[in-house]
Amino acid sequence: MTEDDVSRWRTAAYTDHCLLHLMAFGAMVAIDHIESAVTGRPSTH
Repeated sequence: MTEDDVSRWRTAAYTDHCLLHLMAFGAMVAIDHIESAVTGRPSTH
């Protein structure tokens, strides 16, 4: 994530709270993909 990415989200329409939700979702999807690679089970996303 770059400074440019953050600056695009820091507008009146989106708050840091929204950015935190987006980052948390990305982290959960990444963990799901890693788990799928390790266990051989299909990803749920």
